[in-house]
Order: sequence, then C-alpha cells, then structure tokens
Amino acid sequence: MKIKENGKEGTKLEEYFNKLSIKSNTSIVNSEEFNEFNKYMHIKRNIQDNIEESIQNFLFQNNKKIIFIVGNVGDGKSHLLSYMTNKYSNEFKRNNVIIHNDATETNSPNKTAIDTVLEILEPYTDSNLNDEKQSKLIIAINLGVLTNLLEKLKSLNHFNCLINYIKDTEVLTKHKLKDIPNNNFKIVSFIGESNIDVVENEISSKFYKSALNKVFSKDENNPFYNAYMEDLRNNNLNYIHKNYEILLNKQVQDTIIYMLIRAELEYKLIISARTLFNFFYDITVGNNIGEIQYLPNSIFDNYDKSDLLNIISKFDPIKNSTKEIDNIALKIYHAKNTMKKVLTLLGDDIISTFDYLTFEEANNLSFKEWFNYFLRIKFLISYKDNIFDNSLYLDYLDIYKNIFKIQENQKGKETRLVKLINNTYSKWNGYLGYDDKIIKNRFNSKIKRMIRVRPNPKLESQRIEGSEIIIDYYIKNEKIVLVVDYKTFVVLNKLNNGYFLKSEDRKNSVNFDNFINLLVEIEEQNEDEIYLYNVVLKKQFKLIKQFWGEYKLERMD
Repeated sequence: MKIKENGKEGTKLEEYFNKLSIKSNTSIVNSEEFNEFNKYMHIKRNIQDNIEESIQNFLFQNNKKIIFIVGNVGDGKSHLLSYMTNKYSNEFKRNNVIIHNDATETNSPNKTAIDTVLEILEPYTDSNLNDEKQSKLIIAINLGVLTNLLEKLKSLNHFNCLINYIKDTEVLTKHKLKDIPNNNFKIVSFIGESNIDVVENEISSKFYKSALNKVFSKDENNPFYNAYMEDLRNNNLNYIHKNYEILLNKQVQDTIIYMLIRAELEYKLIISARTLFNFFYDITVGNNIGEIQYLPNSIFDNYDKSDLLNIISKFDPIKNSTKEIDNIALKIYHAKNTMKKVLTLLGDDIISTFDYLTFEEANNLSFKEWFNYFLRIKFLISYKDNIFDNSLYLDYLDIYKNIFKIQENQKGKETRLVKLINNTYSKWNGYLGYDDKIIKNRFNSKIKRMIRVRPNPKLESQRIEGSEIIIDYYIKNEKIVLVVDYKTFVVLNKLNNGYFLKSEDRKNSVNFDNFINLLVEIEEQNEDEIYLYNVVLKKQFKLIKQFWGEYKLERMD
C-alpha cells in the first residue's frame, strides 16, 4: 500500500471513524437522532429483549406506568432508548408516551436535573397514582442520579409507593436486580449485564464480535469498508487504511476480543458501546493530528488516552518475561541479520498483514525495536502461543466457563476452585503445617493461636455474577458467601506454591481476607479447645476447657 506521509486529513474512512470518537461532534454517542448510520451500528444485547418485553406487556396496559432504564454512564441507555423510540414511534404517539432520555439534563436554566425529573413524576405521587388519568413514562437514568432522586423523594413524603418499589428491587444496593411485580413501576437495569458468553464451549463475546464486525468486515453493507474501498480507488491512502487492513484480519480480531474480555474479568472494567467504539477510533486513527502510528504501537503505547487503553497496555507482550521469550531474544540478538531473522520467525503470512515499514525505516530499527516488533505482532496474531505466559489466566477462564455452563443447564461439576481454596485457607495468615487450622494472631512472633476450621462448600452453589465467581460456604450451620475474582485466584495459586502474602495481596483479595476472618470468628465462638503453637520450640499445645471452667494445657506433638 502506498501511504501518504502528510497526515490523515481528507479521507472518507476517517470521516466514518470520527463518528466513533467520543470527542467528535458527529459521534454516534453524541447524536440524538437515530439515523441510518445509528441503525447500522445498533448491536442487539440481552437487555434489549427485557426492554421490549416491558414496553409491549407493561407500558401499554391501562393505568399509570413508568419504566426506569437504569445503568452507568455510557453503557448505552440513551442509544437503546432512541432505538425503541424509532421502532415504536407510532405506538408511543398513540399512547402519549413521554420519553426522558437523560435524567442528568434540565428543561430550564432555573431548575436542576432532579427538579426536572420531579416535575415529570408529578402524575405518580401517592395521591395521583389511582386517579383515572392515563400517563406513560420512560426514563433513562444513571445509578448516581437515581440515588440522589430517591433521597429527594424521601424528603417530599408523597412518593412512598415509588420509594418502596425502588428499595424492594435492591437496584441501588445489590449486583442483581430483584424483579418485583408492580402495577405502576418497572425497572430494567444494565447493572450486572455482562458482555461475556460461552459460545461453542469457549469463552467469547457476541457483543464484541458484533461490534468488530460492524466496523471491520469486508461486507458491502459496511459503510467503513465501503469508505476504505472508495479511498483505495481514489488512491487517497494513509496509515489509517493500513491499520484498518490489519484489523480486518480475523486472528487480530480474536486477540482484541481476548484482551477486552480479560479487561472485564481481571480489572472489572465496564466496557460500554461508547467505550468500545471510541477504542476502535483510538487504535485505528488516534487523537494526535499528524501522528503516524500503526496498530502494534497504537494499541499498547497510548495508555494515557483512556481507561480501556490503560488496561490493554498491561497485556503488552513486551512486558511479559518467559524462558521461551528469552530464548527467542537470544536468537534474534545473535543473528547476522536482525531484520531477516525477525521476518523469518514471523513468516510471510503474518508479514503480509503488517507490511507497513519502509525499507529505510526497517534498516534503522535497533535490536530492541525489532524484538518489540516481533513480540507485539506475534501476540496480535496468536495470543495463545506458548511463548506467552497466559496459562494461569486461561485456567481461570476455563473454570469460569464451566461454572457459567453449569449455571445455565444445571449439568456437570467444577471442583478446581473449591480444591484450591481448601488447600490455601489455612495458609492465609501464615502456615505452621496444619491444614485444618488458621492462625488468628499472625503478628505475634512467639506464641501463635490457631483456630481449627472446617468450612463446608456447596459445589452446586457456584455461580457467576459479572466478573466474579460466587460460592456458598457453611460453617456451624452459618452461611458465608465467598466472592472470588481473578486477582484472588492469582494470589491463591501463588500461596499454594509457597508464596508469602504481602499487604498489597490482602488489599487485592479483600473478599477472601474477610472470608478468613469470618471463619475464625464463627469457629472461635464455640471453641472448647484452644490450640497454641510455640514458634521457638516448634511444638503445638492444646488448652482443654474443664467442666468446672479451668483450662488444662496438653502438648500435642
């Protein structure tokens, strides 16, 4: 491809990518009109069915109805509501449905956003709910605004029915919304919605795949591809077109999906349509006018442009250190011709996708630049290659997938996580060689007090909530809910291999730390025998409570 050296202005492809940028006035996410381009970019998500069901079977019934569409900033509420307004325009007009698309906006300079919402809610006061006047309302509202609205409603003392409904759904306090039947109110929540699916026995994402396909596919209905082809015919090409070509590669797309899913699971990032489309813009076009940056660099070097790019940069393969990577580095370093060695290692099929270096640029690359070039391209084409140390993450992914499947069809069993927890809970506060005892006073250097613990996990209770795995444990007939995320999984694996915990590990695994403290607290309440360990003597002792109340000290080993 012949690339223009003088920047990126004036291409049809950039014109379309500008529609994906959050900062652009022509952005899809800043558009209030549901035009043909917005229709094309629409991606059906699970929540769409819930909203449509609520509109068809709840909103259009007799008496007063409100549907609250609740979520976080940028998760697609406004876009989905615009889609519904377009699809049901005739029905909405016929039923006089009022749409309040953004509860952070006010309809008057003298009113706050909350004042505007209160004005709209006036037909739904306790005294007005049962009058014979018809009223239909849909409000898209962020969780923070809903919290503030609830406090305001409480102070007014005439919205008790609405207040009680919002409280009963637990939408503001729990990860999962409770479906509370109500004649007047309905909440549909984006909270807890996951972009992750199990497709053909593999963790994947229909949402990410669909979004990539909307932009990066050789489809005659794809306006981005048509713009690319128009620029190609007019020979109006620059680095954006090369990045676009690279992203048309299905192997590269698989790696993008891998990193997006990992950002969700490992860092619990909420990736909305707005965030995702802006990410496509950043890695293809970039924000610095005149800056030429190709995909292997644009995706890993721009950590300061967005939260998502910051997390993606943590997966940069040049930060990875394995024996296999070291061996390849030595081969490249000692090669007579560095460029030839790298190109040979990558192979012609891969190089044909990443052929953006000019001969002069290639000759001027240092060993480090060539090595980084190799690692990043190899990763983008084949993230599962053995040279990259992703094994622990892939293990977690496999456990997550199995629990996800069991949760869906109630078949099978997954024991690996429970076994890992069973092997490590006694080591959390330090390990003295007793697998059924947890040290209580881990800061005491001479005499350790140990609590005998036998937690009983319910395998069938394992379930997925967002990026986390939930397990119900029982001890002394008391239920303890344990939440395990990927960072905790990593710490438990290290602990199982003889690692000593640092304070940062406890902060990253606060749910597990609380779990250990609860186990100790419950067992200690009914303990008739106190176990002690003398660090100097390296011996265990037991204090046995006598029936008259005194304790007897016995040496155990």
